[in-house]
Amino acid sequence: MKYQIITANGSNLAAALLNWHQVDLKELELEISYPIPEVVNSFYQKLLNYQGKRVLIIGDYDCDGICATTILRSLLLKLNIDVKYYIPSRYEEGYGLSKKHVDAALKKNIDLLICIDNGISATEVIEYAEINNLKMMIIDHHEYTEIPEVEAVLHADMLPKPYLDLCSAGLAYLLYRCYAEDEQLLAYAGSATLADMVSVFGYNRYLIKEAIKLINEGKARQLSLLNDNEICDIKGLGFSVIPKINAVSRIEGNNVNHVVRYLSEESLNYEYLAFLNNNNQVRKEKTKESVNEAINTQVTDYKVAYYASPNYSKGICGIIAARMLQQTGKPCLVLEDEGELLEGSGRSPNGIDLYQLLLPFKDKLLRFGGHAQAVGLSLSKDNEALFKEYLKNLELSESFQTAMLIDSSDLSLENLEAIRLLEPLGLQLKVPPLAISAQEVISRSLLKGKYLRFEFNGGKKGICFEPQLLKDDYEYLIGELIEDKYSKVSFLIHASQ
Repeated sequence: MKYQIITANGSNLAAALLNWHQVDLKELELEISYPIPEVVNSFYQKLLNYQGKRVLIIGDYDCDGICATTILRSLLLKLNIDVKYYIPSRYEEGYGLSKKHVDAALKKNIDLLICIDNGISATEVIEYAEINNLKMMIIDHHEYTEIPEVEAVLHADMLPKPYLDLCSAGLAYLLYRCYAEDEQLLAYAGSATLADMVSVFGYNRYLIKEAIKLINEGKARQLSLLNDNEICDIKGLGFSVIPKINAVSRIEGNNVNHVVRYLSEESLNYEYLAFLNNNNQVRKEKTKESVNEAINTQVTDYKVAYYASPNYSKGICGIIAARMLQQTGKPCLVLEDEGELLEGSGRSPNGIDLYQLLLPFKDKLLRFGGHAQAVGLSLSKDNEALFKEYLKNLELSESFQTAMLIDSSDLSLENLEAIRLLEPLGLQLKVPPLAISAQEVISRSLLKGKYLRFEFNGGKKGICFEPQLLKDDYEYLIGELIEDKYSKVSFLIHASQ
């Protein structure tokens, strides 16, 4: 990764961050109220036509899809609708609606099939459902070429400010509000909003802040337990609660539908809670093993790094790709080699649109989707050599990630707390990588024989847990501010330049 170093501009790091993103502090203020948009009311009225009838929900296996399914199921039960739900297996079925789901609905005499967090681009399957006279509704926020002609569609693009860029659980909770308010479901919507990395402005900001508040008030006990009953903040929600929900679909053999049951039950299921915690540990271990293998793999020097191995589980390929992006600074594709099939994910740095880069090869891929910084794909083994040749011939201009230059004196609790006042942070408002000049380094030493500890001017400290990522000769150390258990702030170093 190459960095463009720019000096921080502001009275403190929080002010510098707002200047960096050209965000006015007023944009972070919440509205007094959030009236329900007419397009949501219209969708709700159409749902009422199915009271007493049979409805099947098809959801998605990530945190947003799971929470959205839970919220929508709760609403339909309140409306006296006979509702069933199903979330496909990441490994056995893959993402989204399929003809198999339509056939199952027809066999069970389902009156309405609702896709949530999927379906907006499932043109072929939607046509199949129409031919077989199965009514459909869609709640989604993913990209599409045109709105399908179904019974009703609720898409994030249809909503006005301040509801821009809602995730599917956010849409589902807006829909639920047509019936009533519910603090537990609101917490699920806020958690999914943070998980799906959508906008952190407007209604999304309200959802995330309320979710944390409600978890701490004991109004969402299932989530509190996933945070080990500790005080919840953005870090706890993002690094403890959400990964445990997401991890279920990442390990082969798990049934993600059980997570909806866990979130929905009035009584707490401690046995399943133990499973969620243990399963996340398994996910962490698998990720660590795979990342180590990728680091030690000799990769052809393409503009897009390509990793394929039978040891990479497709459920964690996206996590591995993100780690290798951090390591290499270039777009990375990580695929599980299943013999006749290669399947996995890709990640790309800001400024490089990986989706558009791979789009010309789409017709030779078995599955392809995503956006600028993240893609999912699969291809047959027969096309692997052709795909690698395509990657080899890609022309990319060199990309840089911007880092904000700070002084060692900026490593203070006051700065860290000022930044926390701006939370929740996200794609449009995030702390960029921070840079400290090598001239500020007074000394460095080994900690526990394997970590590098730095001392800067003014007695400030720094730590690097992966010294192999640092160059021998550097001008800047790149990292972030962290707080230890003694409320002291130091610099966590990720790279050098």
